[in-house]
Amino acid sequence: MDLASVAPMHELLSESAFISYLAVRGSVDLDRGIEYTLQLSDGSVPIGQLPAAGLRRSARNGFLEYDRLEKGRNEVRLALRQCFSDGDCLIIGDRIDLRLEPIRRAVLLVLAAFLAGIGLIFTHLLYRARAVSVDMRRLRSAVRGLLAGDLAQRLPVAKYSEFGAITADLNRLLEKIEHLTFATRTVIDSTAHDLRTPLYRLRSRLEQGLVPNRGVEQMGDTIESALNEIDGIEATLDALLRITLAESGTASMAPVNLAEVAIDVIELYRPLAEDKEMRIATELDGSQSVNGNAQLLAQAVANLIDNAIKYTPRGGRIEVNVRRRGAELVVIVADSGPGIPAADRARAMERSRRLANAVGTDGSGLGLALVVAVARLHGGRLLLGDNAPGLVAELSLPD
Repeated sequence: MDLASVAPMHELLSESAFISYLAVRGSVDLDRGIEYTLQLSDGSVPIGQLPAAGLRRSARNGFLEYDRLEKGRNEVRLALRQCFSDGDCLIIGDRIDLRLEPIRRAVLLVLAAFLAGIGLIFTHLLYRARAVSVDMRRLRSAVRGLLAGDLAQRLPVAKYSEFGAITADLNRLLEKIEHLTFATRTVIDSTAHDLRTPLYRLRSRLEQGLVPNRGVEQMGDTIESALNEIDGIEATLDALLRITLAESGTASMAPVNLAEVAIDVIELYRPLAEDKEMRIATELDGSQSVNGNAQLLAQAVANLIDNAIKYTPRGGRIEVNVRRRGAELVVIVADSGPGIPAADRARAMERSRRLANAVGTDGSGLGLALVVAVARLHGGRLLLGDNAPGLVAELSLPD
């Protein structure tokens, strides 16, 4: 409290001017918790509210102190008094309540912010609880649909719920299950369709063996014919299972060198080509690999080479190339056979589809269908074109 700067003004100013000075000074210092009271010699108090009574002299520097004088809500912690020669007394008090006001405001502000935060948290929790409840109801409804056999049903993916990531993963699992279920149904239907004719032929062969008085040679022919039919049925089943594996998307993947795959398949089929006096020319780029299933890729290349040997006349020519084309690796198998008309090439790649020029040859019509399935599994495609003369098959796979 600045008593030393205020007291001298009493001697310099008139009584009325000193009162005005204290009024102005008091309005300024009140924000700092300082309050001025002037008690005149006649006992009147023209300015201020601090009572002169109750003051006691402090042992410290002659200061006068209030012992926490309470004036309603106002409290004065310390008061200084100086009396002048004319009998006037100036009392300067230190207001506790004004000094604590900023602290009170800060405490109230923090308390208000805390309560607001609690309210926001509570509101958010209510919203999340409601969102979770809604998601659970939608989830139960979707699960009931799945239990009823609707595999196309998908779980609702919540945008803000904790179940969002879980339901997204479950939906991917359901897609996989639906795909596998469809593939299983497809292979069952295809097996029933593709095996009906060979089983009928097998039954006919075996019934011929039951005819009385058949010679040993005739019985041997019947048994041999039946065994050939069984071999054909096994080949058909094997092709269907490989197609199912490719279409299911469950085949394991690893880096595969297509040139090495082609070399192994060519060596396997070279004796068959030599029996038909065919020459297999190769142009293989062995420096490139794709991420794929080696077994299925080998079967796809084998089917293309097998078809080329099967439909190319004796003494014909077959070319097998593995090369890069942009961002793809391409396996090209070209022959000098009759080829396939442009209008029939799409049908030739359908499952169990045999064209007119295939009559009289062994096979189930699944060779190119398997190649198409393998290409799709690897994100590639199979293209059939004209080799003039002959057929050129291109199996394109992304690098």
